[in-house]
Amino acid sequence: GHSAIRVKDPAQRFDRCYNYGTFDFDQPNFLLKFCRGKLLYNLDIEPYRSFEYGNLQDRRPMREQVLNLDQSQKQRLYDLLEENYKVENRYYKYDFFYDNCATRIRDILEETFFHQIQYDTSGLPKPASMRQLLHLYLVDKPWTGFGIDLVIGLPADRQAAADNFMFLPDFVHDLMGKARTNANVPLVKSERKIPKNAALTTPFKPTPLDRPLWM
Repeated sequence: GHSAIRVKDPAQRFDRCYNYGTFDFDQPNFLLKFCRGKLLYNLDIEPYRSFEYGNLQDRRPMREQVLNLDQSQKQRLYDLLEENYKVENRYYKYDFFYDNCATRIRDILEETFFHQIQYDTSGLPKPASMRQLLHLYLVDKPWTGFGIDLVIGLPADRQAAADNFMFLPDFVHDLMGKARTNANVPLVKSERKIPKNAALTTPFKPTPLDRPLWM
């Protein structure tokens, strides 16, 4: 999956996506860096309609969560995004588990609310390592899982803390959907599927992990 932030202001005819998942295929040692999760990524901005069209052309349905922000919070989030987009700030060394297009969204929302977002973590599968969380998506792809295991190494076996789950977009979606702000109001006020008739399912079950999922 993938995550991005949409900023829309109909009065200003402003509608675009901030996408932390952009990279250059021409980087030296691209494939090795990609497999090791050490590729140089950057924040990109594109019109929302272009972002939506690209996803639907690739048959990737989307879920849009509308954030419950007051005017000052909207302005703060926008200012942070624009600061991130400055040439000197937009590039970052991608880390598969700890610094990716999903965790960057978690972090900038945390910054918007001065690190006071409250998450309901009661439904998370525990205990779980980063490797186990990744293998939830590879149950029917054993050879892909084997190849990934060879590349990601021992850091994947660290037990995941609650915020670590959000290296995966599905967990960003679920945890944000139940989160509350520092004013004790829901972070997300509404959600829609794009397209409306999209069949969206989550590939994991929030149950305790009593065995390694790759066995």
